[in-house]
Amino acid sequence: MYRVELSKRALRDLRRIDHKSRKRLLDLLEKDLAAEPQPANLDIKTLTGRAPWLRLRRGEHHILYRPLTQAELQTLNANEQAGYLVERIIDRRDLEQRRDYWTPMGIRQLTSALNAACATHGHPAISELCCAG
Repeated sequence: MYRVELSKRALRDLRRIDHKSRKRLLDLLEKDLAAEPQPANLDIKTLTGRAPWLRLRRGEHHILYRPLTQAELQTLNANEQAGYLVERIIDRRDLEQRRDYWTPMGIRQLTSALNAACATHGHPAISELCCAG
């Protein structure tokens, strides 16, 4: 089993989701994402140019997450050898309403938010990963 941790933002995102969908998403995280091996029917893709971030899609929701580092697992006193940090749980309709994310300014804002998340967890900045030499 993998360990699945939710960020404060992911918890806030979950509180905004209706009860039925929230239960379905929590089951997805606890049973499918945490399973070893993971079921083949999970719709997981890497975010292009945003390594190590991944996107899991289920129904109307997108879950943005990344693997936990060994240092983070030790800090959590985890018995598991691997795990994931869920950063956001986003409704697809919200993504469509926020098309400005996909404009050059929106991408800069998203990159800035991911850089802040990386800095919080001790990872190199996105610009260092994709622009390195």
